[in-house]
Parts: sequence; C-alpha cells; structure tokens
Amino acid sequence: MSDQALNNALKSNNYSVTKPREEVFLAIKELGPISINGLIQKTSSSLDRSSVYRTVALFEELGFVRRVNSGWKYKLELSDRFSHHHHHIVCRKCGKTLELNDDKDLSKVIISMASASGYQDLEHELEIVGTCQGCK
Repeated sequence: MSDQALNNALKSNNYSVTKPREEVFLAIKELGPISINGLIQKTSSSLDRSSVYRTVALFEELGFVRRVNSGWKYKLELSDRFSHHHHHIVCRKCGKTLELNDDKDLSKVIISMASASGYQDLEHELEIVGTCQGCK
C-alpha cells in the first residue's frame, strides 16, 4: 500500500516512513481536496486525531501538501510535487471543490505577469467560486 514517491521524498528529507504518514498521504491522494475533519474521519479507525494533525503539519512544512483556501476554510491536497498542476472551482454554498485541468496558456500569462514584477521562483493558484448544480 506504500507510495514510492512518498517514501523517496521522506527519506530525502531525513524522515522515516511511518504508518500515519503513509495513511494520511494515501487518503489525501485518494480523496483529493479534503478538509482536516474529513481526513480525521477517513483515518479514524487506525489513527488518532493528534497523529493526523502532526502528520499534516509535517507534510505542510515539507511542501508535500498545500491548502486550497475557500474563504476562511481550507482543504488539503497533494502539492504539485506529487500531482499535476491544476486549479479549482468551489461551490460557495456547500463547499464542493472540483479540480480543473491546467490551461498551459493561462499559466504562461500568470507567470509572465508575475515575472514582469521582478519575482522569481514563482508558483500560482487560481480558484473560481460559484454555485454548483446541486445547490442552484
């Protein structure tokens, strides 16, 4: 059930592969953007709440996961290191979050605009907010 990319990334940062790290990683990989409460529920049969929080904190520190913000709430997903670059559309009523395929032309424009300001080592996020079919 282990993920080789996770194993390599942990070892290259001098961390060992543990059951909580594997389970949290695989749950996020399987479910896509997920709230911390959803992640705790998904892993509750085998991990305690504090193990999930510690693992998420480590993964954020190492850049393995990122937060998908929606207002003052957020969901977690794997970073571009483990997944392809993409954007999101979020329902403002129910919070449903869908992945949108990355448009290479749009990414080039965003990077070009930011580069013109003198910034380097650029990353970007684009989030579209609307009302989903189920909530309209």
